[in-house]
Amino acid sequence: MIAPARPFAFAFFPSHPIPQPAACSTPMHDDIRRFLTENSASGDRPEFADTDSLLELGVIDSVAMVDLIAFLERQYKIKVAEDDMTPENFDSVQAIVDYVSAKTV
Repeated sequence: MIAPARPFAFAFFPSHPIPQPAACSTPMHDDIRRFLTENSASGDRPEFADTDSLLELGVIDSVAMVDLIAFLERQYKIKVAEDDMTPENFDSVQAIVDYVSAKTV
C-alpha cells in the first residue's frame, strides 16, 4: 500500500513552526559579551542579545568604550582608528564582531 500524500506535504508545510537555530555564537562573541557583562557602564550584570543596542541599554558609555577598545586591541591584536569609533561599529555585540573580524582578515 502506498502511503498517503499528507505526510509528504506535512514534511514541507508543518502545522507548527520549525524552531530556528540560535544566533551564531563564536568564541569572539562569547569573549566580547563576557567583557561587556563584567565591565558594564551601569555597574550591574546586564543581559542582552548580540543585536541589542549597547548604548540604549546602558551597557556601554564613553568611558566603557575606552576600556572596550583597549580590550579589543589587546585581545585581537588590532588597532582601532579614531574614525572607526562609531555606533555602526560598536553599538552591538554583532557590530563589534563584524568590525573586529574585518580588521583581522
